[in-house]
Amino acid sequence: MSLLSYSVLGLVLSYLLFSLVSYAFSLSPPREAFGMIQQIRMPTFADLRWIFAISGCSVDLNSLYEGRSVVCDPFGRHGIGYPPMSLWISRLLGIKGDHTSLTSLAIGLSFIGVILSQMRSSLRSGWLLILVGSLFLIGFPVQLGLERMNIDVLIFLLLYLCALLFSAHALIWLFPLIIIVVALKYYPFFAFFALILKGLPSKNGISHLIPPWLILLISSCLGLALSLPWAANGGSGDIVAPGGLASHGLLAFGYLNSTLIDSFGLTTGHLLIKIMFGMKILMLAIGAFMAYRLRFADILSKAIYAQTVQYKGTRLPVDFYPSLIAAMTSVWLGCYIVTVSYDYRMIFLFPMLIFVARAIQLNPSGPVIKLQRGGLICLLAAMLASMLITFVGYSLQDPLTRLGVDAVAEFVLIPFYASALFVIVLSQIVMARRPYALLPHS
Repeated sequence: MSLLSYSVLGLVLSYLLFSLVSYAFSLSPPREAFGMIQQIRMPTFADLRWIFAISGCSVDLNSLYEGRSVVCDPFGRHGIGYPPMSLWISRLLGIKGDHTSLTSLAIGLSFIGVILSQMRSSLRSGWLLILVGSLFLIGFPVQLGLERMNIDVLIFLLLYLCALLFSAHALIWLFPLIIIVVALKYYPFFAFFALILKGLPSKNGISHLIPPWLILLISSCLGLALSLPWAANGGSGDIVAPGGLASHGLLAFGYLNSTLIDSFGLTTGHLLIKIMFGMKILMLAIGAFMAYRLRFADILSKAIYAQTVQYKGTRLPVDFYPSLIAAMTSVWLGCYIVTVSYDYRMIFLFPMLIFVARAIQLNPSGPVIKLQRGGLICLLAAMLASMLITFVGYSLQDPLTRLGVDAVAEFVLIPFYASALFVIVLSQIVMARRPYALLPHS
């Protein structure tokens, strides 16, 4: 089984590397590269190319953000879909549209490298983690993010660095980095808000002159001051996800509303919408109860401790993985609950995904452990299925059948694991301050 899983990983890496290199040396999307369906294919590395093309264009940024029509993008897109920080940085570094391919290739390779670096210990831990990492890399979120070189991929890398600096108490370096990350897009604030609540373990020697939580709060607020005015002026589009393929959210009903009413009429359509809404509430309740009752936070903490002890030669700070999981998962949860959430943001679930798989591999026996392992398998399967099901949805030609596939993800899979992950992160935050305060007794 291990040989098979290694083979799968090798094929996935070969495919992604081929896709990145093919895109880097072509303006039009090669058919063999990335698994995007034709309806959503865009010019190569379209999102990053948009930023770099505008940053290299001699145009006043106020003209862009005030809605005056200025076309700098080589593919005719107007305006800019990102806060000003991305343009300021690219102009400061002198990066232009011609640099898109090599920059995107470097970011894509760095992303894959970070994924493999976290899997490095997992590669010696059994076939399950190798297979989970492979499915994550081949899934729709990763391919969509790399194909467009969405700025979320860069934020993913920066959040890894932030978690490392935070857990190493390197707050002087963390302060400006947080400002940049939150200013690039405001939603990484959710990551730092979780770290503020979680706090840092005390360190030996002289304590911090300024409390770490205050440093995180000030830098996050400064970042928000640079990004929120852009969002308030409509730069980010609707604050509630419209629903439909490749987008989701707790309040995502717009796409389904119109499709169901058009297909079944007003009365029957409204009834189906209410049934689906009830299903979403039910799955939210089931996921939260399961995570709380089966003490998922506890068993995940044991999995993190097992990896830290077994592979302490990596010299990572002890608090790195708990901080990474809390920060990354909170980014996705924040987007899911209060703002637009698109499938490429599922890349932030990778640390949680890999440690859920690791927790499944723990060997303790007993009826409670077996029940926990079964629940974790359901959680892992739901997360992976939501990352792969979009390919199925786009491959179907009938709109109603496609809607049914999307409804499975939107009303069953995603709310189920969203509430479970919320309970896990909340429990980890509480446990960091008051161990086991939130967990039920066995």
